[in-house]
Amino acid sequence: MKMENKKETVCAVVVTYNRKNLLLECLEAIRKQTRPVDAIYIIDNASQDGTPEVLKSSGYIPELPPSNFSEIYEVEYQIKNLVDGNFIKEIFMNK
Repeated sequence: MKMENKKETVCAVVVTYNRKNLLLECLEAIRKQTRPVDAIYIIDNASQDGTPEVLKSSGYIPELPPSNFSEIYEVEYQIKNLVDGNFIKEIFMNK
């Protein structure tokens, strides 16, 4: 029986609440990994410190979540890996 080559994937999950500066440091470090990640999942637990605004102004999300939402808000976006310039899939969830 022939074994197919399976590509390994590496994803990072970052959960945050009112830690926007530390979050930016963390995301930059993930983008600089020598083994590039394939996706980053950012889960914001309804931060009140301007986290979504900082993520938007830094290019991590394309738009702000709606100001009034009753379900989990999710947006998918692509950012570049800082090591090889390839794209990383990024998913931002705000609950």
